[in-house]
Amino acid sequence: MHKTLLVCLLSLSFVLNIQAAEKAPVVILKLDDLWGQPGKKFLKPRWERVTKFLAERKLKSSIGIVGNALETDKPEFYKWCKEKHESGLIEFWNHGYTHGKVEHNGKKVGVFAAGYDLQLDYFSKTQKLAKEKLGFAFNTFGSPFNSLNQDTAKVLATDLDMKVWLYGRDSYAKKSNFKASVLGRKINLENPVHNPNYEKFVARYKKGNLGELIVIQGHPNGWDDKRWAAFVKIIDFLQEKGCEFTTPIEWHNKK
Repeated sequence: MHKTLLVCLLSLSFVLNIQAAEKAPVVILKLDDLWGQPGKKFLKPRWERVTKFLAERKLKSSIGIVGNALETDKPEFYKWCKEKHESGLIEFWNHGYTHGKVEHNGKKVGVFAAGYDLQLDYFSKTQKLAKEKLGFAFNTFGSPFNSLNQDTAKVLATDLDMKVWLYGRDSYAKKSNFKASVLGRKINLENPVHNPNYEKFVARYKKGNLGELIVIQGHPNGWDDKRWAAFVKIIDFLQEKGCEFTTPIEWHNKK
């Protein structure tokens, strides 16, 4: 009798361990490079396509706004951002002030691999514009080109609204006393950049060891119809696996 009970308990433990190991990770969609567009068409069609698709599926996502998009007179664009923000399905975040490179120590680098003063200027401008034009603060940051250095963490630590660093470096954050969530990269949606790759994504997913959260980066304005189809297949796959989709600030607030 005792032996039978022991076997049952061991079997139950084995099943529970398998289920725990197979639990699907939570997903943050990190969608980069949103600029507003002046004229009659205030938003590019590929951005309209991805936001409509995700809304129809009730999937949360996050979108990085390049700060200088908030400098011109684009009331329709600002209205659109506010509505998406208020829906709770999209978190907009600080993606720098421009998306170019600068000279630093004799090399062309992304702004957030340059010096402290320039980084602080570009970061702060975008934070200020968000409050002025959109009416809310950005709580999350991700740099253009994912460039960074120790000064990046020091800059983020100056802003009390800043809670999440996408594709940041935890060691830099600790040295700079940046008390926020640093979310790294474990799996690629695009391979190479701008090219959603279903086969490579699924192969990496099946290898496992992804942890409880994956942050996957994409550039929707670079997706033609073929690339779009691959993105949809990846989302289908993640939903079939039972993945929950969240935003960076929601993840931070739950931790």
